[in-house]
Amino acid sequence: MVYAGSIAMSNITEIQNTTECRDYWIRGFLQIYKEDQKLFYVGCSNYFSKINISDGIHYTCLLCKKEVVFRLREIVIMSVEDLIGSIEVVATGNVADQILQMTTSQIMELIKLGEAYDLNNIRADFQNKIFLMLLRRIYIRKFDTQRRNMPKKQLMMMSDNKNPDQHLSIAEEESSNFEASRCT
Repeated sequence: MVYAGSIAMSNITEIQNTTECRDYWIRGFLQIYKEDQKLFYVGCSNYFSKINISDGIHYTCLLCKKEVVFRLREIVIMSVEDLIGSIEVVATGNVADQILQMTTSQIMELIKLGEAYDLNNIRADFQNKIFLMLLRRIYIRKFDTQRRNMPKKQLMMMSDNKNPDQHLSIAEEESSNFEASRCT
């Protein structure tokens, strides 16, 4: 483990070799590898889990068992790469907004106007930039009609509690300089 300032940095191998649900600070590249991925899902307003809409706007969530009003939630699936390997990460909410460089309502407005939102612009913006990221391995529960709640571990990109408005920090402009140093 490498320390950058007071932050214990991890690498992809460390994250892949553990199943512990905790936070991991990592420096690496972001790669959005599905250009045609859906950027939204319909989610439970209490539990944030994906729901299927069958009737109206009210729905009883299968996970939290409460009647909820659903809303569109942002989601970006991407790869985080360091010098050792890569791992799939999911970003939702404000973190996804920062990656997409637009809010949900702004993207929906583009769609209503018949304009396309192009992930290739975002991919080009991320190229050759190293980011300092906070990843959290969490349990998510998927509802399966035969097995009920099935726990699954997933890596989520999170915001730093000390700096909640800054989800990604550009660590270096040049990808050739990959030292562990805290970004401010």
